[in-house]
Amino acid sequence: NSSPAGIALAAGEGSGVTPYTATFATGGGVTISAPATAVVGGVTYRFTGWSDGGAASHEVTVPEAPVTYTATYAPA
Repeated sequence: NSSPAGIALAAGEGSGVTPYTATFATGGGVTISAPATAVVGGVTYRFTGWSDGGAASHEVTVPEAPVTYTATYAPA
C-alpha cells in the first residue's frame, strides 16, 4: 500500500499502482521497492519510509499470515 494511494510500487518481479496485492511463498524473501518521488493528482510526493522501517528498496521475509507494507510519502 502507499500513503497517499495511487503510487506504483514493486514486489518481487511484479509491480502495480496501490492498492497493490501480490502473493508469494511463505518463508521466502522478496524485495519491495518504492520510488523516491511520485506524482499523484498533480502533486509531487517524496518517499519518507516503509511501515516496517526499511529502505526504499529492501528485502522482506514472507510470513505465514497476510501482511500489508505501506510506503509513506510527504508532499515535496
